[in-house]
This record gives sequence, C-alpha cells and structure tokens, in this order.
Amino acid sequence: MPRGCGIALLPFAVVFLVVGIIGTVVAASEAPRGGGAPFVLVAFIVLDAIGVLCLIVGVAILRAAPPPQPSAAEAPRQETHDLDGTPVLSLFTPATKGKHARPSALELSVAVDSPYEFELVVETWFDRRFKTLGLAVEVQTGDETFDRECYVRSDTPAFAAAYLADPIKRIAILDLRRFQFLSVKLANGRLSAKWIGHDPERDGRPDLIPDVAARLLVLSRDVPAPQPEFDANTAGARRLTATVLWLALVAFALTICAAGMFPPVFTGDLVLRALIGCLTAPIAALVAALLLRGTSRSHYTWAALMVGGLFLYPVGCAGTAALLNAQLDGGADEVRAPVIVEKYTTRHKNTTKYHIRIASWRNPAETISFRIDATTYQAVVPNRSRLEVVTRPGALAMDWERSRRVLIEP
Repeated sequence: MPRGCGIALLPFAVVFLVVGIIGTVVAASEAPRGGGAPFVLVAFIVLDAIGVLCLIVGVAILRAAPPPQPSAAEAPRQETHDLDGTPVLSLFTPATKGKHARPSALELSVAVDSPYEFELVVETWFDRRFKTLGLAVEVQTGDETFDRECYVRSDTPAFAAAYLADPIKRIAILDLRRFQFLSVKLANGRLSAKWIGHDPERDGRPDLIPDVAARLLVLSRDVPAPQPEFDANTAGARRLTATVLWLALVAFALTICAAGMFPPVFTGDLVLRALIGCLTAPIAALVAALLLRGTSRSHYTWAALMVGGLFLYPVGCAGTAALLNAQLDGGADEVRAPVIVEKYTTRHKNTTKYHIRIASWRNPAETISFRIDATTYQAVVPNRSRLEVVTRPGALAMDWERSRRVLIEP
C-alpha cells in the first residue's frame, strides 16, 4: 500500500509542477506592469511548491517501501551450498517481461568481514575515454591484462588497491570472467559474482556452482585489515558536488520565469540569444567535470548531469537573456499605439484563447500577435481599435514589453 501511494503521488507532482511553472510564466506576463493581482502569481508558486513536495514525498516512499512481490514464475530461487565448511549463497532471478522487464541473472555470494566496497565490471569505451581525459580516476594494478579487462568502481580506492595487489585474487577474478560472471562486487559485508543473462537450461553444468564458489572462497580470504587510509571515502564529496551542480542547473533553468515577467516582443530575438548563450555550454560542462573529477564514478555522475542539461541549459539561457535584457536596460519607455488589424481565436480541447494582431513596427509587412481576455476581445473592432504597447529597447537589443492595453474606439 505505501508503494502504491508513492506511485500515485508522482503524477500529481508532475501535474502540479507543469501547471505551476506554466501558470507562473503566463500570470507574470499577462499581469499589468506595476499592478495586477499578485495573488494569482502566488497561487501558481504555491502549486510549484506542492509539486516539489509531492515529488520528494513520492520518491521517499518508493525508496522506503519494499518492491512488489513477483509472481511464482518470476520469484527468485535461492540455495545455500557448503564448500569447505563455508556457506555459499546462490540466487537465480528469472527474466521478466513487460513494463519492468529485466534479464535473468545468477549471483553467488559469500560473507566477508570488511566494511569497504568495490565493484569490478567490464571496462567500456566510455570508461577508457574519460580515464584518458582525466575525469575518471581508477585503481590501476600494473597487470596489463587485468587493467584492460576490468574497470574498478570504488569509493574506497585505497582498500581496492590493496585488495587487488594480490595476483592470486586477480587471477580468480579473471577466471570468473571466463565463466561469464562479469561483475564481482564487495558491499555490505558480502562478496558476490553475477552472471547477467544466465539460462539454466542452456548454460547449466554440474561443475559451474563449485567452480565459481571456489574462486569466491579465494577472493574472500586474506582480505586486507582495516587501516586509516582505507577510511577515505570519495562518495560524500562527489554526491555533495553533484547536488550543488544540480541545484545550480535547476535554478538557472528557473530564470525562464523572467521571459514571462519581461517578455520580449519578438520571440525570434529571444531564441537567437538563447542559442548564442548555449555556446557557453562546453565551458559549463568543463567546469562541472573539473569539480567532479577524481573518482572512479565521476564520469557517470557527470554524464547524468549532462543529460539533464540538454533540456535545462537552453531553458536557462533563454531566461537569463530575458532577465539581463530587462534588468540592465537603461533605455526610455517607447509608447506605440498601432491599429489592430485582426482578431481571432484558437481552441484546444475545451479551452478557447483570444488573440489580436498588429502590424510590426520593425517591418510593416509582418504582424505581431498578442493574447487578450474574452471581454476585451468582444469589444475589439479590427482596423479601428488600437493596442497601446509600452516597450523598452533592452540591454541586449530585444524590445521587451512593460505594459499594454487595448484602446476601444467609440
């Protein structure tokens, strides 16, 4: 039941956030400059806060709640094997299909009295590239074959280096790789080896479990004893840095509200300046890399930040351009009152929006469209009514709107 509550909260969070953000921008742009009804803007900001709260609570519930129980056919099968008096746990997880599909997996594990952690996985081109660039820093053993085949993820690198200094352990790990157990992991006092995609009918053989268990026993013995240098953990600093960078990125994107508060008259101007601002993205990415560099998991954290930045950074560039354009503007008000040449409506589902057009003062052959309310729309007479628009030239040469009102001719 708690997990269901968490899942139910997530759609509400998305709806509140989308409606709140859009409403905040629209309310700020539609309100008369220097007046209006501030409670409308406050109401949308409250919706944003409710959305954030629902998102936080929903994620917290999902993380705390136990996962849904699989069906009998999908239930993991667990067995305990005895090897030289040491219990070895085997866990086979069948493949599942559908929305939460996952491949089958066979995992063997033994208990290890160690508070440290590491994970050995296949070294990919992604790992090699970012090691070359210096963003990722991995434990190197000096064994060319081992270092080429295995990538060491660890937030306790001093311990991982001491553990892997034993050539017998490196040989055992490479043996496990030949058995298709490509992931070897030490965490929470257990050492495990996992074969993802294992099929008991196709891959099962009588000596598989004993062979793997024997290598795990080798790996579980003569583990380096705790030392002061082993306690240096890189996870906390990396997570703190990542959190700060994510908050900075989200705050940067939220400047898009300025596009509603100080709306440029010509949308193309804002798009062009946002694109120019995006040219700074490589610099921002480099700064993030420099702040995150130095651990074996830095490049994964950096990559996640870059994926979020694909959307948030251009939005922030547009918002920042609108904000700087208005706040640094030292120009005088310019009052224009062009004739309304057309009025029209647009309809989406059950919502009707009302618009008017005026001739552009930049190019009389072009028009500019504005939204108005339904009452004003009824009173507008094309080619007689006028729209009084007060603008300023903008620090970035973008005309932006301070206020507007429709002048109804008698």
